[in-house]
Amino acid sequence: LTTPQTDCVVRAPGRRSWSATLAFSSGSSRALRACSEDKMDWLSNMRSHRLENLPLLGREAVLEVIPNFDFYLMGLVERISLAPADESAERYVFNLTAKYSSGEQEQLVSLRFLGAQRVRLPELAPSFWLSELEIEDISSHQMENIRFRAKSFGMADFEVLCQNIEVALC
Repeated sequence: LTTPQTDCVVRAPGRRSWSATLAFSSGSSRALRACSEDKMDWLSNMRSHRLENLPLLGREAVLEVIPNFDFYLMGLVERISLAPADESAERYVFNLTAKYSSGEQEQLVSLRFLGAQRVRLPELAPSFWLSELEIEDISSHQMENIRFRAKSFGMADFEVLCQNIEVALC
């Protein structure tokens, strides 16, 4: 019994292309369709720590200054704030400012989590560090008004579920 396979090249506008070999059975033509479509639907449920791969607000301005911006290089959190986004107090704006340190430069980066519905923070004593921060598009999970999850996959227990994320250099 053999499993049919097809080669697929995925191209995103202005980006490198990835090659993959997909194995599928007669009942799983979804992978083949996703591969052959000219749309970027395959990005749903995408998780990345590279800003260039994520459709965040403020992305272009940050990439002009730091072309290879990597959320893994964010460290010590210097400021956090939480405020209601509207009078209903069902959604919040969560602001976080942390040090970004690549080998040659260090500066502060601000993340605004707009329409935040869930914010989980680690113990804040004596300090709070981000570790292996990744952002995932979870819009396909059908959670009302939630598009992104930002989560630290390192030692910090940090997670935010929100409608949008804005990134900026301080």
